[in-house]
Amino acid sequence: MCGRFVITLTPDQILMVFDTPTPDGYAPSYNVAPTNNILIIPNTEDRAGMLAHWGMIAPWFKEPKANPKYPTINARSETAHEKKTYGGPLRSRRCLFPATGFYEW
Repeated sequence: MCGRFVITLTPDQILMVFDTPTPDGYAPSYNVAPTNNILIIPNTEDRAGMLAHWGMIAPWFKEPKANPKYPTINARSETAHEKKTYGGPLRSRRCLFPATGFYEW
């Protein structure tokens, strides 16, 4: 499981590959860490790129501040569909997050 990723794509490359402009505040990075804001392209009709917080709030938490100290940042692809934490989001809240590499310290 990855704890960091790399995105070296420029705004022009994002526009060319994904046909969406990048939002203000986007910058390429060689060290994107959990809880950073990351570029996502939601599965919506307009596919407008936006910045989102890397980390997931489990469905049973009522308030974001009630989330554990260490947020959920990744899942095993083999079992994610079986887990209560990922079931709903996996079915209905998908998005792309462009990345050019993944690594673990």
